[in-house]
Amino acid sequence: MLGYPPVNIEEAHTTSDTVRLIRALLPEINDAIQHMEANRGWFPLKREFVDLIEDLEISNWAWLYLDEKRLKSVSLLSLIEPDEFVDISDPEQYRKYIKQEFTRLIEGTSSAPPADDKIEKSQLIFKLATDEEKRLFSNQVAMYTYGFIAALFNYLALIVHGRTMCQLVADAMAGDDEPYRKAVHIDRSVLYLPYFQKRMLQSQFGREEKFLRELCLGVQSPIIKNRVQNKKLWLMFAILENEGLLGLPQKQILDICMEAGVCDGEQGIENVRDLKQHLDAYRQQQGSSE
Repeated sequence: MLGYPPVNIEEAHTTSDTVRLIRALLPEINDAIQHMEANRGWFPLKREFVDLIEDLEISNWAWLYLDEKRLKSVSLLSLIEPDEFVDISDPEQYRKYIKQEFTRLIEGTSSAPPADDKIEKSQLIFKLATDEEKRLFSNQVAMYTYGFIAALFNYLALIVHGRTMCQLVADAMAGDDEPYRKAVHIDRSVLYLPYFQKRMLQSQFGREEKFLRELCLGVQSPIIKNRVQNKKLWLMFAILENEGLLGLPQKQILDICMEAGVCDGEQGIENVRDLKQHLDAYRQQQGSSE
């Protein structure tokens, strides 16, 4: 995720912006989905990681679903250059260490923990840093985690239900119970949002048995029920769709795919016809988990 300049979402998107976004987000989200597939469609985390989220007070990412522009801005923190991070002797080394630790704390990942000498060096660096440097760096790590989790669920919603979390939440708040249930199915943390709490109270005291029964089924169901075929390609489709670019001419989409390094021999895409077949399959998958 290092080495790609930030995308300015306030400006019109260019192909190069989109390619940088795909290259930056896709590997991390792809790994997360692989982790979910290895855990029957759930996204389990070790207790240490949950404790870290609580300690950093970043468990309220559901608020980002209320403002898609803000969600994108926070998610794009993954594109920050190393020299933009606070300088604590060796910031790039310590940032890599932190990210490796996050990966290690996710159950089932194949990434090996950093070597002991690197851990000791990083711990020493952090120990010698001033309180202000520690505070600034902790804030940056928190924002990275905060944005990544929100982005992950946002794209998962698009792949599974055909709408982003932002769209599902907006439709639910307009009074539609179907997107309410779908939003809860993808990310249970939306139940912390005021409207979702209000609707829950209404259903509880109004004895809306059908609503509660269907909601419980969604809560009990894994986020993804089947293996996501061609994960990297479908994630690229989701990113393009969320950026409003999936309606581009398919030749242009293929060019973006090639430039981003997604369409290779492994994906079996050599021309527009191949791309169309995969795009049709992606569209068919959306909503198939109902």
